[in-house]
Amino acid sequence: MGQIVRPNPHSSACAQVPPLLGNERGVALIAVILVISLLAIFMVEFAYNSRIKLRMTDNSLKQLKAYMIARGGVDAAADLLLFDAKQGTAADFYAAAPGLTDMIDPSEFGELEEIWSWAAQGIPLTYPVGEGTLVIQISDECGKINLNTVEDPKKHQLAFRLFETLIATSPELEHPITAEEVVDSIREWIDGDQGLERDSVGVEGNYYEGLDPPYSAKDGRMDSVSELRMVSGISSRFYRYLLDAAGADGRNADALASPLITVFPQHGSAGEVNVNTAPALVIEALHPNFTPSLVEEIIEYRRENPFQNIGEFYGQFADAQTKTELYGLVTVKSDTFSVASTGVLGNIAVTVRAVLQRETKKNQVRILYWRVEG
Repeated sequence: MGQIVRPNPHSSACAQVPPLLGNERGVALIAVILVISLLAIFMVEFAYNSRIKLRMTDNSLKQLKAYMIARGGVDAAADLLLFDAKQGTAADFYAAAPGLTDMIDPSEFGELEEIWSWAAQGIPLTYPVGEGTLVIQISDECGKINLNTVEDPKKHQLAFRLFETLIATSPELEHPITAEEVVDSIREWIDGDQGLERDSVGVEGNYYEGLDPPYSAKDGRMDSVSELRMVSGISSRFYRYLLDAAGADGRNADALASPLITVFPQHGSAGEVNVNTAPALVIEALHPNFTPSLVEEIIEYRRENPFQNIGEFYGQFADAQTKTELYGLVTVKSDTFSVASTGVLGNIAVTVRAVLQRETKKNQVRILYWRVEG
């Protein structure tokens, strides 16, 4: 009978792992829990980052689409302006653009000879574009006083009368200033030389170089109305008032600046004010005879009967002397417009602000200014 060989309990081949003590089992359990916790945190963070990146990607895509809608809106505005130059009635435009939505019935305002006059009435042009919406607001820059023309004596007086009214009606200024100082300083800012004009009460470059911090005068045409903040006498409070002062007549306010003043175009502009679109304060500044009550008559008249030529305006509201003094200051046509084109997609909105110059004879529109917001 064979023998049963029993293993030697002291043999290394049969060494037994001693049982874990209680505190060692606790340490192992804690280690496992820590590893699982770290893995859980990592997974939560990974999932969170993934969601954030997906949302960012989605928002970036929406923003790009909204920008393309807004950019297309500027092209549409250019087409509208060219169409207006050729056709010229609201009824024709409605027939040619049946896709417009959310528009106020033009019969409430009568037949408007200029499409952009709707914008002057505070009427946005709204289109559905795919999943998004396009909103276009067009303003007439020729209904404002062009600060880049104040070197001309008549335009200087025009700007002077406007600023005189604004200073008289503005909130209390930290540093009182006269209209003559403001307009002369604007003229020195743009005149292209370092010497003061004769009888000027404005300031030149050496004044600005003595400020803290110092800077140089532009000595060139203004590119933006915001440059006024650098001109002597224009405080922050008064500058804000310039943007808001038109009140109800400022519904056509160009978001680039003010409904009263502009710097477009910078070159080659006669600086004539379009009496069909100018707000009340600008019309009042055209001539001392234009009292607030007469200005109200002009605005009421043009609402129903836009002036077809400047002779109609003279015939209704100017005597022979006033007509002579207004020569070179007024017109009934416009060629420069600001456009605020907004593309909306979900909770994303992108606005393109542009200034367009219409060249009817060439059947084209030039871009003078472009800025993207959003």
